Amino acid sequence: MTRILSRHWFVPVFSSVIAIFSIGYISPAPVFDTRYRETDALLCWCLLMPVMFVSCYRPASCRKILFRTCLLSCLGIWICERIVPKDERFLLLYLHPLRAMGGALAGAIEFLLLIGILKIAFSETGDSERLQSMGVPRIVARAMMVEARFWRRTGRWSGDRAGRLFAARRKDQGK
Repeated sequence: MTRILSRHWFVPVFSSVIAIFSIGYISPAPVFDTRYRETDALLCWCLLMPVMFVSCYRPASCRKILFRTCLLSCLGIWICERIVPKDERFLLLYLHPLRAMGGALAGAIEFLLLIGILKIAFSETGDSERLQSMGVPRIVARAMMVEARFWRRTGRWSGDRAGRLFAARRKDQGK
């Protein structure tokens, strides 16, 4: 258990930060100054969470670090929009377009990654080792290869049946 916690300390530490932050928001007597609720939420969700995540998991490449912190910050803006009352929002009005652009960029990058992975999976020489080298878990890579094999066989079967059907129709029309 301690081995798992030493590798994944982000979850319990950030959960306790959120618990403390939530108690301050829910309590009848305001623990935090209401003027700074939005700033507190933004600092907690958009700065503290990505920094703690990156310091815990330390992705190998700089590109991964930037991508993950950008996504976590966009998630933080979205969460802040849900927990900060509308009459107390000031900074969030200016950050909302950034969240939308970050979400669109993340969607585009994920779509391109999906296309690349599907090209590997559905190629005639597709193998799960190439998918695993891209960071896809072994069981997911194998499941993708089984699914790709199924769709290739289904396509061949339906293509053969459709080809025979169209050939029979052409013969009937020619008579």
